[in-house]
Amino acid sequence: MVVATTMPLSPAARRRLSDDFGPDYIVVDIRVAPPTTDVLLTTVISPQLIGHLRAQFPQARIVITEIEDDELDVRYPGPVSRMLAAGASAYVPPRPISAVAASVKARLTEGGRPMLAASSGIENELDSGTQSQLGS
Repeated sequence: MVVATTMPLSPAARRRLSDDFGPDYIVVDIRVAPPTTDVLLTTVISPQLIGHLRAQFPQARIVITEIEDDELDVRYPGPVSRMLAAGASAYVPPRPISAVAASVKARLTEGGRPMLAASSGIENELDSGTQSQLGS
């Protein structure tokens, strides 16, 4: 399976990504990716650019990602990470209004203590399916 990245990565970072995917995957830079590429990893981009990538790589699954790896000195934060770093307390992914209320209320009262507080390294994402630690 061919995975192409739209963001520049050092040879060490690309090798690590490829190793972590496993032996059935090869990770390449988009500039050398064949039109039959299976997956495109990209940072947040415009809908127009997604359309362009879709035309260039018609069978690829396009995956929007943010990367922060201190060991490999790779940082590609997106708008949500930047807002959390600036002081926002939490992020709730798109969902119906009743689910937003339930998620926020559950986190505010979980364990009898408030879970959303001023930025202090707390859990910033409320979706337990895609948790991440993005403390400021």
